[in-house]
Amino acid sequence: EAESEPESEPGANERHSGMHPIYKGCGKRKSCFGYPNKCLENNKCELAASWKPSGDHFEFEMYRKDGTGKYVALGFSKDSKMGDDLVLACASEKSAELYWNSGQIDPTFLSADAGIIDYKYSSEDGAIFCTMKSPSLLKSGDYSVNLNEEQTILLAGGPRIQAGKLEYHLPGKKLAAAEPVLLSLVSSAGAKSDLLVKLHGLFMLIAWLGCAGAGMIMARYFKQTWKGKQIMGADRWFQAHRLFMVTAVILSIVAVVLIVVEVGVTPLGLEHLERNAHPVIGLICVLLAL
Repeated sequence: EAESEPESEPGANERHSGMHPIYKGCGKRKSCFGYPNKCLENNKCELAASWKPSGDHFEFEMYRKDGTGKYVALGFSKDSKMGDDLVLACASEKSAELYWNSGQIDPTFLSADAGIIDYKYSSEDGAIFCTMKSPSLLKSGDYSVNLNEEQTILLAGGPRIQAGKLEYHLPGKKLAAAEPVLLSLVSSAGAKSDLLVKLHGLFMLIAWLGCAGAGMIMARYFKQTWKGKQIMGADRWFQAHRLFMVTAVILSIVAVVLIVVEVGVTPLGLEHLERNAHPVIGLICVLLAL
């Protein structure tokens, strides 16, 4: 009899065909979530995670394309904002790591156990990939999360300093699900819209590069050109200058309101100043413009 061909290892065919195992079965046998948004459509995610029920446990997979010296982590939240949430990280070769994130600061290490079983870590071509099984009640000390309840999935990645020490995720290396999902059901976890953040940036650009710049040009170059030519009792250059400057202030105020609605006032805290001074400096500039 002819010898039968040996069975290939799980995921081998996918690697040979250029598709990583993290993408196999998404939307059919497991739920998947990836960064950047919609990257799962072409299997080209920088960060990705999947989950599915497995008996009394939940089976998780996490992937990071540029994983050397870095981590990829899942947060389980009741809203779409990071803060007071348990975080499960793929960072160590030996075991999964559980953290508590209290906001936009480095997460606090809790445990390298927490009932996680069948943990496997691999690194290939600079990418890291972890698989693990978690109990339905993920707990460490006074911190816990019931994975049988609806959770808003948070996906992030950042530098890993050492065992049990992760830095706050890199700018932009994060994604929040649009709504809570049941991890026991195969579903599509769509990303939360970042429309307010984009509008904030757009309004600030128009205000300071457009309106403020045009207002200064009016005062600098049109004061003599439009001298003696008035509109409603004032020189035309001054009316145009004032219109541009008032518009800049109004757009700036609207932009501040939009970003506060989106992220709150937490980034204005002194503990965040060293890591990201943009919110404080931006607020000071708007207040001075008033």
